[in-house]
Amino acid sequence: MHHLFLGLGIILCDQIIKLTARYMIPQPITILEGISFGPAVNPFCPFGPSFAGRILLFAIIIVCVFYLARYNPPHKDFRLYLGTGLAAGGAISNGLSWLIQGYVVDYILLPNLGVAANLADIALFTGIVFICFGIAREVRSWLEEKQYSISRILRDKKGAVLPLTLIVIVILSFLITAIYSLVLTNYKNATYWDNKTKALYLAESGINDALYHLIEKGEQPAQINSDPAVMGSDASYSVQLIPAGSDKLKITSTGTYRGVKNTASLMVYYVGETLFPQAIVDLSAQPEEDGYYEGYQYPAITFNLPAVPPALNPETLNPGQGVGPGDHCFTSFELQNNKSTTITGPANIYVTGDFQLDNNAGLTVNGQVTFYISRDLHLENNSSLNLLGMTTWYIGNDASFQNGVTLTQMQPAVFYIKGDLDAGNNCRLGTIPAANLLFYLTTDKSHDVDVNNNAAIKAGLFNATGQVNIGNNATINGGVVGQQVSLKNHAAINYDESLKNVGGGSNGTWKIQAGSWAGE
Repeated sequence: MHHLFLGLGIILCDQIIKLTARYMIPQPITILEGISFGPAVNPFCPFGPSFAGRILLFAIIIVCVFYLARYNPPHKDFRLYLGTGLAAGGAISNGLSWLIQGYVVDYILLPNLGVAANLADIALFTGIVFICFGIAREVRSWLEEKQYSISRILRDKKGAVLPLTLIVIVILSFLITAIYSLVLTNYKNATYWDNKTKALYLAESGINDALYHLIEKGEQPAQINSDPAVMGSDASYSVQLIPAGSDKLKITSTGTYRGVKNTASLMVYYVGETLFPQAIVDLSAQPEEDGYYEGYQYPAITFNLPAVPPALNPETLNPGQGVGPGDHCFTSFELQNNKSTTITGPANIYVTGDFQLDNNAGLTVNGQVTFYISRDLHLENNSSLNLLGMTTWYIGNDASFQNGVTLTQMQPAVFYIKGDLDAGNNCRLGTIPAANLLFYLTTDKSHDVDVNNNAAIKAGLFNATGQVNIGNNATINGGVVGQQVSLKNHAAINYDESLKNVGGGSNGTWKIQAGSWAGE
């Protein structure tokens, strides 16, 4: 039974060393000059990866196990026992690896000789050599039993030993050559796949280089090549950025390591700056603190009020007549004391002073209208602003909504404000979806947003450089961006997901399309 235990020992030791080399030793370790210990994955299997090949491999393993357990040579030659245990143990161990994992791990590396092997390979090679010597011993014993001793052959049949000797030498030569070829093939396959893996890593480096150019540097080169002075002569990558539709690119990177190539690809798409990615963002927070949002760069929102066209003379507002399409200029726009009027677009409204609605005044805007207000916007005391068309407001100073004011919009409305924004005392601003009403504060941190005293706003508030204060039962259904956001006294914010697609400014970024990475 010694040969059985020897074979089982070979299997156990080889599998343990394979697992250790594969998962615990990332890089080869030099043991002696020209000899290294480390993982080299070898997917080569002489029977192929198909189902039929695996069935054949499984059958061979069963035969080896049965032969190992039942083998009993007639002359009890120890070399046959030893060789059988070693050869069967090595064949079974590598066979199990191919069958279960689909590859074999070689961990004994001799790069100078072009050899990669493992304990199973050595056991198989050594076992076959012992088997050859054992077979020769069995042949000799058989000849002696038949009274064909070597001395008698030499005495009575001179010259007959030469063909016998040549036959034995040829058989041994074929066996040794086949084994060396198998070991050499293992090494070549292991080296090839090791180089192919490194080539894939180089291809990934090329993709990262392309992302750096696209996202960090804002460049869009058609092709990127690695620097030989950095990568060396054995390693390189080449990247192509190929348009794949509107605002979409396919990054294809080919890595090369010692002549072996591998390719990886990634899809990216271009998006404008998303101004309201989260409901509440505190840019003053530090990492690990609540409100910290890593990596988002808020774009600057700025504007300059245009000069009033020279041919445009100031008008006096006539509420009963309203304001028709075209360009209009007012030194001030005031509507008070239950008065109401309508502005019909398309129109541009220039106001060189204040814009004010007060004491139940009502203003309706039809069509596309742009307002240029040089000073303040005031809506107070139950006045109402009804926006039926798309409107854009540029306000050179503060904007205030106080005391029961209502603002409704049927189309998108955007307010650009260079001063403060105040809303309070039961005012009601906006209708769902919140993305249709946006307030942008465009100046430095000295200007704040204050929402309080039961105010209810359905909009997006953007004050990336200043403070946003929400208090005293005020409610915001939308989104808030601020340098600091403060909620006090039962204030509430409910995020409206319609804001996640709101963009602004001219800057955008490239983003990775999830699930698009592919390696060959």
